[in-house]
Amino acid sequence: MSGYRGALLNPAVFLPTWGRYADRWWHRASSCLATLEGAHALGWPLWQVISGAAVSAFFGGGKFSPDCDLRWAAKKIDAALPDERLGGHGPLGHHGWTHSPWVPLLAIVGIYAVAPWAWFALAGAAAWLWHDLGDALVGRGGAMIPAGIPLWPLPGRLAVGTFKSGGLTGRVLTVCCWASIGWQLWSWKGGV
Repeated sequence: MSGYRGALLNPAVFLPTWGRYADRWWHRASSCLATLEGAHALGWPLWQVISGAAVSAFFGGGKFSPDCDLRWAAKKIDAALPDERLGGHGPLGHHGWTHSPWVPLLAIVGIYAVAPWAWFALAGAAAWLWHDLGDALVGRGGAMIPAGIPLWPLPGRLAVGTFKSGGLTGRVLTVCCWASIGWQLWSWKGGV
């Protein structure tokens, strides 16, 4: 196997050449781990745990995560609207409204109030929330991306910025998250 998929199977190639995919894998791994912990606390059976972890990994990073604001259509909308007048790079830019913790929190409360049986939707919303918290805790930001996440409608941003996105620390934490996920699934006892 060659190319990107082949590199995933070989850590000696994968870790040094990770590059821009680091954040995606960090967010997926940490979202999946958070869902496993939440599922254990809620007493979900193993099939729901595994399905919830898969849903969480899917929505934790990539096209369907809060990073959807990096997609082509979102950038076109951001370029067409003068949202920069609202301050900074505007709410439609990267680390804008999609990274606000209020979006997934309201979704979780709404889903739980209306349909508590919809565990898959809870896992997806929890993945968005964990992605946002991950950006607040570890993302330093950069020249075009503000650090942390917005706290709208409150002023300011929540940013700790403990390490650089895509750096060695992020890679090591990602591998540790996946190892912890494997350990938890292997030793799963079910329930609380």
